[in-house]
Amino acid sequence: MNYNNYVKPVFGARQLLIALLLLAIIPTPRFLVGGVQLGAARREAAAGDYPTAASIYTHAAGRLPWYCTVYGEAGYAHHLAGQPAEAVTFFSRGETCRGLSMEQWLAYGDALEALGEHDHAVRIWKLALVQHGPSPAALSRLAMAARNAGEIDHAIDLYRRAIELSPGEAETQYQLALLLVAVDPSSSLPVLMQVSSLDPDREAHIREIRKEINRALLVPDPAYQYTLAGRLLGSLNEWDLAGEAFRRALSFNNQYAEAWAWLAEAKQSTGSDGRAAMEKALGLDPESPGILGLDGLIWMQMGRPEKALASYEKAAALEPENAIWQISLGDASTSAGDLSAALLYYYRAVELAPMEPSTWRALALFSLNNDIDVAHTGQAAAEGLSRLAPEDWLTYLVSGRVSMMLNDPLAARTNFLKAIEAAPEEPAPHYYLGLSFLEAQMFTLAYDKLMDVISLDPTGLYGWQAQRLLEVYFP
Repeated sequence: MNYNNYVKPVFGARQLLIALLLLAIIPTPRFLVGGVQLGAARREAAAGDYPTAASIYTHAAGRLPWYCTVYGEAGYAHHLAGQPAEAVTFFSRGETCRGLSMEQWLAYGDALEALGEHDHAVRIWKLALVQHGPSPAALSRLAMAARNAGEIDHAIDLYRRAIELSPGEAETQYQLALLLVAVDPSSSLPVLMQVSSLDPDREAHIREIRKEINRALLVPDPAYQYTLAGRLLGSLNEWDLAGEAFRRALSFNNQYAEAWAWLAEAKQSTGSDGRAAMEKALGLDPESPGILGLDGLIWMQMGRPEKALASYEKAAALEPENAIWQISLGDASTSAGDLSAALLYYYRAVELAPMEPSTWRALALFSLNNDIDVAHTGQAAAEGLSRLAPEDWLTYLVSGRVSMMLNDPLAARTNFLKAIEAAPEEPAPHYYLGLSFLEAQMFTLAYDKLMDVISLDPTGLYGWQAQRLLEVYFP
């Protein structure tokens, strides 16, 4: 062969194009695509775009079935995106191959809890401790689950174990203190003091709790002490623990009518039927205005305002100068549809207690909620409220709503903003400010504010109303 005549091939532009085309039609390995998707998902998660991250993670997991870590990351992204069912699917795969971090185990249980699978959630949090060792976060979750199951002593033990691991967690200390208020009020005091030292922002709140406990302890009667402790817990909306305190009060004195009445309210407030306990209370002390008032409240909660009226009328007859019974009669009459009678009751409450903000607030809210003479009655009540409680966020809210109904949007928004400044965690001022923005066709501001309401009150009335408005105006 004559090598002198051999011509070397030239790899020019045309040949390069052909080579690239050949490569393009060769299938790319799945793991390479999966790796690219995994990187993209992690970037979206780091940027806080969890819905997008979750979607990309789903595809990446399909291409990387052997890579256990991706299941935990995918589950966590779905959890943060508010998709608990999808999160559980991926977490369960991560559990099978033992690829979950402690944070992911905790989120796994949280997702199950969100789906109502409480027993399964408890099992997962226990497994988190087995897999990764002691964790204050896992112990606190198990403590809350024990509390919800009525296992108070076990919950106390779990919280104490969590505090041993992380003594600087104010919220854990606070949850322990609430349990102790229900079962041993005196022992809650040092824990409450510890909460104040760890979180100075709670100091005023904790001071009020300690004051009520100390007041209860001044009387050497356990039934009385536990009843006051239960009432305190009820005022904090901790009705399950309040019920525990009332039951302990009755264990010392089964004939204590007030404890029976408050136990009835605790049952009603936690979804049980409180009528039997209330009948027991009325049988023991049928002439107690306080018990009659609670009886009326329970009838109202049961949707029987005509029954509530009868109880409130008896209480008012026993204490004719007590404005609270006039407000209660006004509330019951409103629910029964007798607005004329209700208005007279609210006026009577103001006459009895003209220096009490609650009477003016009740009159103002009646006027606003029923659109009755807002220009005169509502405005006058709002002014009376402003004189007596000028810095209260509810005062700003009422004044804002009056201005809104009287077509003064600037004054309304000013008051709503002041209410938000005074109580930023309350959803009502955010909701009405969002409504004001909608009325002014300031849609971007309205959207942002309604989203704030949903964030602050995801399962409450204001959150529900905000969601409906978003569906109508921002489909």
